[in-house]
Amino acid sequence: MFVFDHVGLTTTEPQPGENWVEQSRCWVTSPRNHPEHIEFLRYAPDTTVPEAVRANPHVAYRVESIEPHIKGLDSHSTLRRRRLRPSRLRSQARDGV
Repeated sequence: MFVFDHVGLTTTEPQPGENWVEQSRCWVTSPRNHPEHIEFLRYAPDTTVPEAVRANPHVAYRVESIEPHIKGLDSHSTLRRRRLRPSRLRSQARDGV
């Protein structure tokens, strides 16, 4: 079962309450602090996040266990290569981005 968590949008403008995430070299807001559950992501010029991810919005869902949803995917290398959280991998796997 999927439960909607948030929509992630890239921005170039600083946002109130954003936090720095060193691993992906971007500033991120908490969707829990937005009335429509929007997460804003602002990437540093030297981010390691691929352009295909930066240039597209994402929709994240909560699941009890990620394993059934990534079965058949090379999840460990995908997470390591793209330096993404499992929620991002789930969004990519469903949307094909």
